[in-house]
Amino acid sequence: MRKWTLFFVMILCSCATEKIYQRKTAFNPSDYEPYNKPGNATITGQAYATLRGGSARYAAGKTVTLVPATSYTAEWIGQISQSKAAIAPADERFLKYEKQCLADDLGRFTFTGLPAGRYYLACPRFWDARPNIGVIESIPRTGSALTMPVELKDGEFKEVTLSP
Repeated sequence: MRKWTLFFVMILCSCATEKIYQRKTAFNPSDYEPYNKPGNATITGQAYATLRGGSARYAAGKTVTLVPATSYTAEWIGQISQSKAAIAPADERFLKYEKQCLADDLGRFTFTGLPAGRYYLACPRFWDARPNIGVIESIPRTGSALTMPVELKDGEFKEVTLSP
């Protein structure tokens, strides 16, 4: 029992001292005007990683995020795909433009009703094998994310693969 208590205290301490990346790009509301209306485009796809043996590890049950591609979100995408540091919370005005869905058992996801424009897709890569760490899913903002840009035309149905 004492070993487990020490283990959890160590995890909590490491989380408390985690560095937080401070955003440098300001939220610009005019960048989001084209995304402030309903649309008729769709993005559908599958998120997975290919393991060393060649088998696929699907992003089953993982949250897939879709955001308009702006300078504000480009900074966020750059950080989550390359850094292990936590990121300062987003400007509250941005949150209404962020769309999320859960991938199904095969890592498939769909976003509908989108206006034409440029977007970023992101999905966490927490399924990587990490020996001797059984709580990796509960430690936020560790690892990196699968990310990709997507451009949609009005009424377009686009199928994508979100994979490293």
